[in-house]
Amino acid sequence: MNDRGRQMIYLLAGGYLVYLAWQMLQSRGDMAGTTLIVATIAPIAFAVFGVVLVVRSIRALMKPEPEEELELNVAEKTKAEATPTEEQRSEENSSMESAEEDLVKEEAEIKESETQGS
Repeated sequence: MNDRGRQMIYLLAGGYLVYLAWQMLQSRGDMAGTTLIVATIAPIAFAVFGVVLVVRSIRALMKPEPEEELELNVAEKTKAEATPTEEQRSEENSSMESAEEDLVKEEAEIKESETQGS
C-alpha cells in the first residue's frame, strides 16, 4: 500500500475514534463514582488520539508526493548542471591549459628523441 492510501486509512481511523469518543460521552448517563471517572477519561483519550491521527493524516496528504518532488528535483538539477558555475569554468580552463602544456611537453620529448635517434 502506498503512503497516500495509508494516510487515508489513518484519517478514517482518527475520525472513527472521535465518533466513538462522542458516543461514549453521551452514553455515560446514570453512572456514578469510579465508573463515571473512567467513562469520562477513556472517551477523552480516544478523542485526543483521534484528533492527532486526523491532523497528521491531513498534513501528510497535503504534502506533494515523493514522485512529484523527485521530478522537481531532477528538473532543478538538470538546469543547474546545464549552466556551469564560474568555479567550474575556471577548473575546466585550468585543466585544458594543463592538458595543452602536457601535449607540448610530449611533442618536445618526441622531437628530442627523434633528433637523438638520428
